[in-house]
Formats: sequence, structure tokens, C-alpha cells
Amino acid sequence: MRIDEKIHKAFLEEISALENFRVNYASIHPSAPLDRDDPDVRRLMETMAFFNARSRLAAEKHILALRRRLFRQYFDYLLSPMPVAGLMQAQPTAQLADTLSLPRGTQFLAVPPDGRQAFFSTLTDLSLMPVSLSGLTTLYRPDRGTRVLLRLGVPYPRSDSIGTLRIHINYLNDFKDSLRVLHALSKHLVHSSVVYDEAVNETTSGRPCSVTFGLEQQNPGEDQADHFSHPIEKERLLIHFPQQQLFMNIKVAPSPRPWSTATLCLDLDENWPANLNLNRGMFQLHVVPVVNLKRDLAQPIICQGTKEQHGIFHHMPEAGFCLHSVRGVYESGPNGFIPLRSGTFMGGSGSYEVDFSSQNDTQGVWLLLNYPEAFEDKKQISVDALWHQPWLSEVIDHRLRIFPFSRMTTGVKWEWAAFPVPHRENPYLKHYDDFSQLITLKNKTMYNMEDVKLLLNAAGVSGSEAYHEAAQQLKEVFCLPSPGKASHKNGMVKQIYQFSFTDDAQLHEALIQNFAGLAQKILDVWIADTAVEVETTTGIS
Repeated sequence: MRIDEKIHKAFLEEISALENFRVNYASIHPSAPLDRDDPDVRRLMETMAFFNARSRLAAEKHILALRRRLFRQYFDYLLSPMPVAGLMQAQPTAQLADTLSLPRGTQFLAVPPDGRQAFFSTLTDLSLMPVSLSGLTTLYRPDRGTRVLLRLGVPYPRSDSIGTLRIHINYLNDFKDSLRVLHALSKHLVHSSVVYDEAVNETTSGRPCSVTFGLEQQNPGEDQADHFSHPIEKERLLIHFPQQQLFMNIKVAPSPRPWSTATLCLDLDENWPANLNLNRGMFQLHVVPVVNLKRDLAQPIICQGTKEQHGIFHHMPEAGFCLHSVRGVYESGPNGFIPLRSGTFMGGSGSYEVDFSSQNDTQGVWLLLNYPEAFEDKKQISVDALWHQPWLSEVIDHRLRIFPFSRMTTGVKWEWAAFPVPHRENPYLKHYDDFSQLITLKNKTMYNMEDVKLLLNAAGVSGSEAYHEAAQQLKEVFCLPSPGKASHKNGMVKQIYQFSFTDDAQLHEALIQNFAGLAQKILDVWIADTAVEVETTTGIS
């Protein structure tokens, strides 16, 4: 039988402490029968040392478990794992006659070569019609800048409008370069229009269109579709998978008559970078971000009042699901589901807690129920949760075939627009001292650079390949309070944070601005009753 190294080390430490105590005691009381070579004394010392070692390790483990549970109660939105995420692209064919709308939360299956099934859900709505990008032309207008023409075509004349066309910007599958293109478009775009079934040149006037950039705001939908209920958790997903925000959203003006071709005109100012050449491959239609999350009930739990904790397991163990987060715990009765109270807000009978620590050296997630009435009348408990599949990270480099799971998509082929990124656990699960500092941050009204970096690192910036460079170039943070001006924040204090970056940051303007916007959203949510604005400057050496 192999001896546990931790127990053996703790045992030797206790033996050493007892031996030092024996020597000191014997020097004070020479007549005491505490000879080192006495076998009875030796056995007593070894017994006491082993008992003390086991007790100390058990106490430390229990304290760590309590701290972990405490941090989970405060910062569950910071501790949840970030699942595998990617971008799927639809390829509509001529068989797709009518516009197909896929709501947020539509489920797909991704099947690797070994035949296992991974579940993905869409993060945004997607509207599909058989329109394709047939070409891109750049026209130079003397003293007026540049005009970019995006030509769209359909298999046969259509009378319906395109609506909002979401175009994903992808430059060689590189996030930073793609962000640079998107930032340049947003910075230099002065006007957009659409022309139907006509030739277009530098001076052609069309019907005006409106353009937005980034991840389009979704209307609050059903709770089933909201995978991330906390705003900071949504920002963590952006840090984990920033490619999902590389969208240009064009609200295309409708045509007064049936149309076969449409030309989108993007008029850029004269400061458009001369070395930035656009091509058709940069603009991808019918792209939607997806995440490896599935909302489902766990295996039913029978509570008889004889166990403190119950394991939470998915009802399809062969699919390799692991718990991501708990959305609700219910008692199953003849009249339906009765919600139980979270022990975070109110304990007592009929409450629960979720423990993500190990129990009896077994790693898992446990439901702690406070239900003494179940001893006389057993209760059936149902756990509504989000699940992800960590094993998928090992096969994302293989060919993953895509199939719709919850909707029929006849006339549409699916493929990956970008390789998925593997899932990631938050490394701050082990940084308990940093979490203690996060608790103190809740009581501060103004933050310095160390506070801001601590918060951003807790959100995942330190482990982000996309934003780590920007965080390293952040050198100073100043906070300036000012009266709130926004009408929807009437009476609130407004804080302006000035982020100062090194001179090198000027070479990455798009990344710096995107990083500052991300930090602003996190700070605005984190600091209660305060409107936060972030400004950027460069030139700190």
C-alpha cells in the first residue's frame, strides 16, 4: 500500500514537533520517564503524530472547502468554466425558398470522427435567405475617399427584404488583424446605401442603410436561451472567445419591387488606410457564434433526510457532460415543480447549496440539501442546470461534422467559419487570497491600477491570448469623479477612468480600444450605483 506523501510529510513534521517538546520537557524534569528509546514512549509519540497529522490535514481541507463555497456564493459568475465556443456558417442553397429564422438557443450537434455527440447552442438569432456575396470592388473617389461595393445575388427574383445583414469580418483567421479591419471600417465609414438591380459607380446614389459594429444586442428572450445570466459572465465569454464580436450589422433598406441583385455601398473617408486592401474572403455571411452548452435536468435525486450531500449527474453519462452551473433546484410534486430556496439568501428547511469541492477524494459537484422533513416523507428533487462537455477540447482539431438538432434546416449546409477554442477553467479557483481582495473591492468606490488589473484578471484577461498583450501595456489608471449626465442614470455618480498605455500601444489602436470597452463594461457592472466611462491615452514609457 502506497503511503500518501502529504500525510507522510505531515507525520514527520508532527514527530519533529513532539520530539522537540519531549527534549524540552525532559530538560526541565530530568526525573520524568520520557526516554527516547523507550518503546512505549515511541509508540505513543508516533500515534499522537499520526493523529495530529490526519486531523490537521482534514481541518485544512475543510477550511478550503468552506472558503471555496463562500467564494462560489459571492462570485459564481467568475468561477464558472468557459466552454468550447466557435463560429458556424450556414450555406443556403436554392432549395431554401423562404427566409429561415433560427432563434437564439437553437441546438446543433457536432460529431467528431469517433462518433460521439457534442451539443452546441447559438448565442444570437440568425436569419437565413439564399443570398450570397458574389463580389467586392473598391472604387477611389478623388478628394472624397473610397467606396467599397459588396455585390449580393439570389438564385431567383425576390420580393422580400434582406432585413439586417450580419457580416462577419475574418482576416486570415487572426483575431487581431480582423479586429483592425473592423475598427477601420467603424472609424472611417461615413455613409452606407444599397442599390438594387443597377450598375454602380463612384457617384451612384442608393437607398440609405444603417450600420452597427460588434455583437448585436439581443432582445431579452426566454430564460431557456439566456445561457449567461450575469453581465460579467457574458464579458468573460467575450474574453474567452473574442471572435464573436467581429460583426458588421447592416440594416438593408427594402426594395420597392422584386430584385435579383443588390449592391451595398460603403463610403469611407479620405483617411482610409492606403495599405489596407479589402477582399471578398474577409466578409462572411450567415455566421453565428455557438457555445458548447446544453440546458437539461440532472438525474432525479431522492432525498430521504439521511444524507447531507447528493451527487449531481447528467442523465446521459455516455455523452460526457460536466456541470457548468445550476439554474434552479425544485421539488417534484403532483402539482409540478416547487422551487427551493438558495441557501445563499435564506437558509433553513427547504434550502440548498451547491458544493463544487471533492467529497471523499472524489471530484464532482454536490447538492447540499437542508430538508429534515424528507426523513418522514421522502422528496424527489430535480436540478435544472447548464452542462458542457470538456472532452470536446481534445478533438476540436479534428473534422467536426455539424447537424441541426432542434430545428429542421432543409436547403442549408453547415460548416465551421473558424476553429472552435477549447474550454477553459478559471485559474482563480486556486487564488483564494485574490478572492479575498475581490471582496474588499466591493466596498471601494474608486479603484487604482492594481484594483483594475485584479478585477480584469479575475475575469480571465491574464489567460487570454487576445487581450494579454493589451493588459501588459497598461501602465497607469486614474479615476476622476464627475456628475452623472446620462438620463437613464439620473442621480448616479459618474466616474471617468483614464487608462494610460505605453507608446507601443499606438501600433495596436483597435485592440486597445476594444480592451478599454471591455474594461468599461466590467467596471460599470462591478461598481454599484455608478456610471463608468473609460478613456485611453498613450505615451507612457
